[in-house]
Amino acid sequence: MYEYEPKVDKMIAEQNEEIAEEMLSKVEGANRPLFSEETTRKIMAHIHEDKKVGATNQE
Repeated sequence: MYEYEPKVDKMIAEQNEEIAEEMLSKVEGANRPLFSEETTRKIMAHIHEDKKVGATNQE
């Protein structure tokens, strides 16, 4: 078991790297949004509702 563990770990890391590269190559442009539009709207609505959060605090 211990003899094969480093080899298996290396194979898994290589496979994960290939999968990540494939996924990122399908996305157009280098600037991808962190959140979806729906999530962004929810966050912004929450910020506007709670005046203690964010840069809108005028106290």
